[in-house]
Amino acid sequence: MFGDYLLNWGNKLSHFPLRASNMLVIKPFTPKLKMKHILTSLLLLSFCSSISAQNTWYIPDDFSTIQSGINGSSNGDTVIVRDGTYFENINFSGKAITLKSEYGPATTIIDGMSNGTTGVSFSSGEGSDSILEGFTVTNCSTGVGAVGAGIGVHAGSSPVIRGNWIVDNTRAVPSGRTATGAGADISGDGTLFENNIVRGNTTIGTHTWGGGVVVGGSASLGIIVRNNLIYENTAASWPGGGGICVGDGNQNTLIENNTIFNNNASNGGGITVDYRSSGTTIRNNIVWGNTGGVAIEDGGVSSVTYNCVESGFTGTGNISTDPLFLDAVNDDFQLQ
Repeated sequence: MFGDYLLNWGNKLSHFPLRASNMLVIKPFTPKLKMKHILTSLLLLSFCSSISAQNTWYIPDDFSTIQSGINGSSNGDTVIVRDGTYFENINFSGKAITLKSEYGPATTIIDGMSNGTTGVSFSSGEGSDSILEGFTVTNCSTGVGAVGAGIGVHAGSSPVIRGNWIVDNTRAVPSGRTATGAGADISGDGTLFENNIVRGNTTIGTHTWGGGVVVGGSASLGIIVRNNLIYENTAASWPGGGGICVGDGNQNTLIENNTIFNNNASNGGGITVDYRSSGTTIRNNIVWGNTGGVAIEDGGVSSVTYNCVESGFTGTGNISTDPLFLDAVNDDFQLQ
């Protein structure tokens, strides 16, 4: 039923052996030809070395836990996690690796055990070659000082987070404090957050930002949030953004092609853009069934175009026509 939002997990890795036959020819060479063949051989050796340096590891075959697999891998490696529930909190630790499930999020679960630590963290300058793909991240609960509950992307990191289910996580802080991003808290410039399902996450505090996703910090190079299904999340207090909140100081975020449904907040149940942010583009989203649609705080400069917003929103191409989900009650958000 989530087919429109998930990737094809049937692909297999293939290995193509290099063959060195016929590389040596026994006959006289001119010096020019000798140099040409030497350079060719050196290039082939370099290519072979670069291939051999990239390994594929399996959890739990090669390492007993996901974190030990991350720790034991090298940049360029792929770590594949077999079906199961893994009770741990993981940190990419700066590794430029692909961490993916073997058969998708329905059968590969990271359970954060509600132990006060973010489920999956990117906190050491990871870039776009650090990829998280195909997990359910659930049962994560954090408080003061954490970055997110389910997934946390710190300033200075810019990973790719793709094809995950981020469900039933909580960020709760005492009275007088601020809670952000129970599902995902993204503060790193250039982060790509796509094709995820974000459901049933809650922020609790005097001030709450983004029950589902908060795009925050002082990111200025552009964070992309696209093609996600974000529903039934809650931001319990102002400034809100039950589905998505674009936070204080953020610049140039793109929110595109998302379905944002039945989220709850005191302000902007679908999307809230803080008044100190700028350059946000909100385009081609369905924002429906939320307690409030899209809220742009005074001064929050944004482009809001070609969206379907239940409560309506002024802007080029915006409509307020029922999108006619096939069966939203049973989590089928295909359009009739």
